[in-house]
Amino acid sequence: MYGAIPLADVQHEDAGLSHVLRGPGPYLVAAFGRPFSAASARILDALTADETSCGINSSAPIYLKGGHAPARVLRQGLAAELSRRDRPVDSDVEWSTLLRVAASVPALAVVLHDAHLIAEADRRFVRDLAQAWRSTLSEGGVPRWVLVSDDRRFLADLFGTDSPFHDPLAALTDRGAETAQAAELGALTYESLARACPEWSAQDVIRGYAIFGGLPEVLGMLQSKRSLASNVSRVLLGPSGPLLDALPAAISARFQKTARYGALLSALASGAETWQEVAGAEPEFGSGSALGAYMKRLQERGLVDVHDSLDAPAGARRKRYSLSDPFHAFWFRFVAPLADRIGAGQMQPMDAWNRHIAPGLDPYVSSQLPRMARQYLERRGADRLGSGARVVGGLWGAGYDFDPVATLNDGSVVYAHCTWQASRVGEEALLRARAEVRETRYGFGRERRAIMLFMKQPPTPDLEHMTLRDPNVEWIDAERLVAGARESPHLARSSESAR
Repeated sequence: MYGAIPLADVQHEDAGLSHVLRGPGPYLVAAFGRPFSAASARILDALTADETSCGINSSAPIYLKGGHAPARVLRQGLAAELSRRDRPVDSDVEWSTLLRVAASVPALAVVLHDAHLIAEADRRFVRDLAQAWRSTLSEGGVPRWVLVSDDRRFLADLFGTDSPFHDPLAALTDRGAETAQAAELGALTYESLARACPEWSAQDVIRGYAIFGGLPEVLGMLQSKRSLASNVSRVLLGPSGPLLDALPAAISARFQKTARYGALLSALASGAETWQEVAGAEPEFGSGSALGAYMKRLQERGLVDVHDSLDAPAGARRKRYSLSDPFHAFWFRFVAPLADRIGAGQMQPMDAWNRHIAPGLDPYVSSQLPRMARQYLERRGADRLGSGARVVGGLWGAGYDFDPVATLNDGSVVYAHCTWQASRVGEEALLRARAEVRETRYGFGRERRAIMLFMKQPPTPDLEHMTLRDPNVEWIDAERLVAGARESPHLARSSESAR
């Protein structure tokens, strides 16, 4: 599943969730996994440890996948799994009965993948689930249930005030029992790619993350012995490439009006960030309310993220939007215009790379570099700044635009600019950053306000001399960005990330 990606990297990312899943229960975990996140595989990996954190042996979890199968077939599958565990039960009974029986098996977890599809197939599903939860607890059973979905709206409704789960979960929470857990199976960072492909140059690692992103199913298709260009050609740019049509197929499976959703995703991939820019790219939407409905669904399905400036007051409307993973952005920006010709065999993979992608790659990588700069500040900023990051996010307004900005644990504020260009970055970059710092009130009055410049290669001698004279200025090129990941894996420092 994970290919060249070290299993330890996935386990490290999922450590908090694993702690819950390996606990004694009872628990109801609602796990969100965006497309290509390998959500169920990661849940099952966490559950199949030799021992749980409470010292009891784990039973092999029961795994059911929702889809187009009728609810009756799914219940029959659960009944069959229970029979294998010496709990024979009639397959025609309700979900509530089946799940009560499952909770009687010591340390048994039930994983329901695509739970929103199960609920769509059987309107009684959530009601029966809540009934089984109440009955099982009253009988002294220990339910350990995991609902996996790529629909945030379904998972939010599960814990909402109108949910049949609301009252029984609230009662347990009032007694101090942490039974309801909402979790997100996040993407991996550029550090995982650096460790997976140790023979790649530092610059190719950064380019590679801008292309393939951090979704485990995507990264798992890479071959570490091949070059970056060879991997792109093999999995993305060939008629039989596994990623050539994977993203449009995922979108078609989740949305009906795929052309409109595709237009929005293409606009974001091409650099649209604000509401006005996105609306201007697709005039057919007309009213803002119509656009809002589409954007909300893209956020709920894990394809679009929304960001607030760190200095934005509550309810501020100057939000920015982005695709949730670099792979989505790369595909819509570079592959989508070529996909038909590639699929028809009318364009060779290396021709697509050399003529249509490589010439425009630097500006694209520059647009994705802030994501990696955030990851660096969150996990390794203390290596150079002497203190870990407490809050990381973007900061923009009249006369200033920083991405990212970090507030450190010692109270310092770090303002970062990112650029990926063929020529070396010179002193004008620092002068511009200093001028923008003077325009923002964020961090004003702090004892230390530092500037960090992220770039492709070492700066010009003039800029290097300026940074040597000023302890509050740092530059990070590709070599510095990647070196720490390869030298000391999993030295991540916890931080509260404002995204």
